[in-house]
Parts: sequence; C-alpha cells; structure tokens
Amino acid sequence: MKKIVAGILTFTMLSSMAIGVRAEEDIKVYVGDKQVVFDVAPIIENDRTLVPMRAIFEELGAEVTWDAQNYEVTAKKDGTTIMLAIDGAEMDKTVDGGETHIIQLDAPAKIVDDRTLVPLRAVSEAFDSEVKWDGETRTVTITLSDNGAEEEFAIAPLEGEPSDYSDKNNWINIPEITKDADTIYFYPTAYNETGDDVAPICDIDNENMREGAVEVYNKQATAFADSTNVFAPYYRQTNINYLTGKSAEEFDKIQRGVQRTDMYASLDYYFENYNNGRPFILAGHSQGAQMIKIALSEYFRAHPEYLERMVAAYPIGYSFTNEWLEENGYKFAEGADDTGVIVSWNTEGPENKGQESSVVLPGALAINPINWKRDDTYAAKEENLGSLVINDKGEQEIVPGLNDAQIDLERGVVICTTSDEFVPMPEIFGSASLHGQDYPLYYANIRENAKTRIDAYMKQK
Repeated sequence: MKKIVAGILTFTMLSSMAIGVRAEEDIKVYVGDKQVVFDVAPIIENDRTLVPMRAIFEELGAEVTWDAQNYEVTAKKDGTTIMLAIDGAEMDKTVDGGETHIIQLDAPAKIVDDRTLVPLRAVSEAFDSEVKWDGETRTVTITLSDNGAEEEFAIAPLEGEPSDYSDKNNWINIPEITKDADTIYFYPTAYNETGDDVAPICDIDNENMREGAVEVYNKQATAFADSTNVFAPYYRQTNINYLTGKSAEEFDKIQRGVQRTDMYASLDYYFENYNNGRPFILAGHSQGAQMIKIALSEYFRAHPEYLERMVAAYPIGYSFTNEWLEENGYKFAEGADDTGVIVSWNTEGPENKGQESSVVLPGALAINPINWKRDDTYAAKEENLGSLVINDKGEQEIVPGLNDAQIDLERGVVICTTSDEFVPMPEIFGSASLHGQDYPLYYANIRENAKTRIDAYMKQK
C-alpha cells in the first residue's frame, strides 16, 4: 500500500555556481512521457549530470522533506525512504522499515539557486527507476520499473443493496461545519433484541438499534466534538446474541455482508458530499471498530486519496496485531501525537486475565489512554483527565482522577484497577471485562488526544 508522508520542501539557502559547473538549459527530462519543467536547469559537473531533485521525485510520486539543521533531504514513496546529505556522495535507502543500505553516488548532491540537485544515479537507485540518457537529443528519460508500479486495490463484490445515505434520517448526526477536521464514527453493537424470531442482522430502520446507537453516540463520539465535525451514519448490524460462540474468523466473515455494504456506502456518501477535502478521524467501538478494521484493510486501500487525509483511526474495543498491520500497511500509535496510525485498546479488570474475550485476540496491541505509552508504565488515576459518569441527577458528568491504566503486555490489554463504574457485559467478553467502558473511563483523555493529533497533522501540512 502506498505510504503517505506529509511534508513541504522549503529551501531558503543561497548558493553560487561552483568552478567547473555549467548550467545546461537545453537538457530535457521526461518521467514516462511527461516532460518535467524546472525553475533551475540541470547542470553538468565533472562530466556528471545533476538534476533538480524535488521536481523529479514529486513527479515520481514521492513526498520530499528538508532538514535545514542537518542539510539533509528525505524522500518517501511506497515504503521506501531515501536520505541525501548536501555535499555528500552517499545515499541511505530503507525499504519497509528494514535494514538501511548505503549507496555510493558518482557525484555529491548540491544546492544551486536554492534548489537541491542530485546525480542521475540517485534518481535511478532511489525508487528502482530506469534512467536513460540520449546524447544526441540531450534528453533524460526516467521510467519506473514494473515492480515499482503501484497496483490498484480492488474492493471485493458487495452483498445486497446499500442503504440510502442521501436520506438524512439514516444519519445519527450530520454536523454544522465549524471545525477544520472531521470525525466519522461507527457505533458498537446496539442491536440486542431477543427472541426466537429475531433476525441476526437488523434493518437500517430498526428502532432497537437506533435507540441504542444514539445512547452510545453520546457516551463515545462526543469526545471528538470539541475538535472535529462529527458525522455518524446508521448501518445494519449484527445482533449481539448471534455473535455468541463465534470465532474471530467467523465474526469477520459475518461482518462482510450487508453491514460492510452499508459502511462503504456511508463512506462513499461522506467523502463525495460532506468531507470537502478536510482531514478526518475514523472512530468506532466494538462492532463498529471491527467494521473500521475491515474498511482499513479494503476500502481505504482502494482509496488512497482519502487515506492520505486520515489523522488517525480510533477503532477502540477490538484487537489489532502486528501481523495485521504488516499485511495491510499500517502503523500502530507509539505516542500521543503520531498521525496516520491506529489508536486502540481493550479495557479489563485484573480478574479477566486468563478468560476468553471475543475482542481480545492473540498478539493484541494496546496503547495506554492516559500516558499514551506502549510499555507497561503505570498511569495513576490522578493523571486521568476525566471519566464520563452518570451523576446523582442522572446526567453525564466528566470527573477527573477516578481511573488508572496499565498495559498488560502479555495479554495486550489495558488494565484498570479502580473502576467503580462496572457495567455487566455478556459472557463473550469475560466476567471482569470493562468493554463497555473503553471510552467513558478515559473520555477526557481521548478528547484531548484527538486535538493533539489533529494539531500535529496540521503542522505537517
């Protein structure tokens, strides 16, 4: 999958043409069949042709950043990272986070009229391009190799007809646009009707689901309302009782029915009619988090033009593993302000250890929602910015300092030892699960973190 790295290349340094260097105004450079237009001409130095890096690498689809302190240029494309130091004759190349290879160049990179020029070999080695020089026509032709071409990701056939998201009644919330970023939120299992004649998957207008969806929206999605415009569609979903006894693989297969059809239709309508190019957060919980996981593995891989604007995904209350991340090309959050990442955890009491939970998979990853660390550093309840509780008047209230958090690295969950807001959960989560409290226990921390990640994203642009 194409990795998106935001950056703006700004060069403010001045330099002069060195002795033995001559500008070559008549050299033409093509990427494929498109001529690249430069504001600084290529040069020939010691019989080596140097070309403007930014224009060519961006035409190849790379994102380029400049480190003014260290005089280094970095370009990233499709998991490949290259780094060049000005006046250095070496290039560092790293592919998919693996070992860095040092490539010797036949001429150093240099600055000419505020632009970085690099030898043609840097272009060919950086992204496995084929570079040809035609001396008669003084033309450079750059062609990506076949294995460097990005394949279009195809969405598997969808089941049934989608719900109509042009109908505003099929949205829990369509906000007035007052913020520079959005959230699109998918609620957890709200369809909990019982009885022998209850359908395993409800219709979009099922009142039991809709009532539960609105209730949980107010406990979860509102955490993002201070910093984003929160959109929330209804979608057909699976009854909680139908999921009892199902394995993770069976659950995934079930959710790829009309539930997936509705989710993709709502995303299509959102991006085509509401988003208007704003950065966005994906947020959800439990069954909604599982739907986000499916969308990240398919819908957003088929729509990289949307994915590049994703500030972060908060699919809380379901498991993500390193294996899944590697297979689908995502990164898990490592701190409070990284962007384009997965932010997730499952909350349990200590007594749930050793019990089976349908949302805790082997190899599950978690981040601490108080200190935003990945290790088992304990976060005391005094550090908690505020839990969402129901007060004596039956109203929601944010109270700081109630609940702690510590990651159980072996189980891959967040342990809370202080919660007195225990909500009994179905046995599929374990007897001491705090699954229903994944958001409320750390409500104010989630609210603050969403703002932090959006601010970090905006600074990169």
